[in-house]
Amino acid sequence: MIPFVLKQQKEEDPEVVKGYEDLWAYAVRFYGIYPKLLNGWYYVYGIYENTVHFFYLYYVISYSISIVIAIPYKDTGLTATLICLGVMTLIYFTVAHNFIYRRELVDRMFKIVGQGFFKYERPLTEGEKEILRKADVQCKKNFFIYNLLALGATVLLCIVSPVVNALQGKPLSTVVEGGVPVNSNLPLPIYLPWDTETPLKYWLTCAVMLQNGGLEAGIVGSACALYCNLCTKLVAQLTLLSYSLKDLENRAIYLYESKGRTKEDNDDEHYNDPIFHECMNHCLDENIKHHAVLVKFYQVLQQTVSLSIFGIFSGTALQVSAPIFQILSLVENGEINELLMSGSECFYNGAVNLTILAAYCLYGQKVTDASNAVNLAFYETQWLVANQSFKKKILICQANTMEPFVLWAMGLISASNATLMDILKTTFSYLNLLIATL
Repeated sequence: MIPFVLKQQKEEDPEVVKGYEDLWAYAVRFYGIYPKLLNGWYYVYGIYENTVHFFYLYYVISYSISIVIAIPYKDTGLTATLICLGVMTLIYFTVAHNFIYRRELVDRMFKIVGQGFFKYERPLTEGEKEILRKADVQCKKNFFIYNLLALGATVLLCIVSPVVNALQGKPLSTVVEGGVPVNSNLPLPIYLPWDTETPLKYWLTCAVMLQNGGLEAGIVGSACALYCNLCTKLVAQLTLLSYSLKDLENRAIYLYESKGRTKEDNDDEHYNDPIFHECMNHCLDENIKHHAVLVKFYQVLQQTVSLSIFGIFSGTALQVSAPIFQILSLVENGEINELLMSGSECFYNGAVNLTILAAYCLYGQKVTDASNAVNLAFYETQWLVANQSFKKKILICQANTMEPFVLWAMGLISASNATLMDILKTTFSYLNLLIATL
């Protein structure tokens, strides 16, 4: 991670700060993927990130060693767990580094959000205010939902599970002669260069794993919440643009009357007034500028989250299938007494991974659907009664909005409903492959 490659800030842009707050991005700073670079915080986060980087390298090595050790013993359950957690670590590494080293792009998005994207000359109507209000409420919900999911996974795996094992009188170490030299009773069952035979060593190890497990889960959860909130703001603005286009004539009348002209009810005389057509063109120009801002925001968003989406998509199928396999393994081996704790843990982890996958796909689909609606909204404007200049602009706008906004994972696969179904199919394929080993 090593954020000292980033420049220290002397002051913060107030619009960036406002966008950060509007997006409820507090968790990404807490987990270090959007470090504060102002004054002394630059060094605090620098030391913190380098410490995290050291632990990351340690866990990568430990997972690799553990998998190599477990395979010869044909302990499929342990191997699946190690691969699942190892993939999670790789995803965490990819997501964290992606956001840290694309800090400039993240700031640009925060700045656009902080500026309010675009302000129309006519004040917002109640309908338009409601669109933005719902987006703000959804951002708040996303912050709590995805961060609490990550927190729940950490508590269940790193606190509840060891405590339940202790209350049940299970041995501190499951390492026996002739068995896999990995303690499966630890929150993260990896190879350690020390033993955990004594209570002090065992609980100190659990405490360290709690910190590391919480960091990994928190990074993935907070990054997912930020992604969903960025998409939510973009969808709200696209919806606002469509709403504004459909209400274009009323906006033009507002501007027309502000110029000292009057429009009588049931009177079409204003259509013969060149000033009214100037107002129509001015309102359309506002919509075009608004769309240009959204295109810029979409392009920056695509550059920023492309690698993160790829990381989530590439490993989630295995992460969802592994916990299901572990539950089936417990049933197959007759370990019914383990189902309550281990089964609940596996089920929750699988549900969390599936929820995060679904969020990336469904919010990407929302962006695509909302951008498609903009193309139709341009067509539904009152171009039949407008002048030639207006009609030419509409044709150009429709041509420019023919291609919808699609969020891609490194240009290989889109964040969409179709992708979600494809990954679920892959999940069942992995599960069938693992079941064959029982």
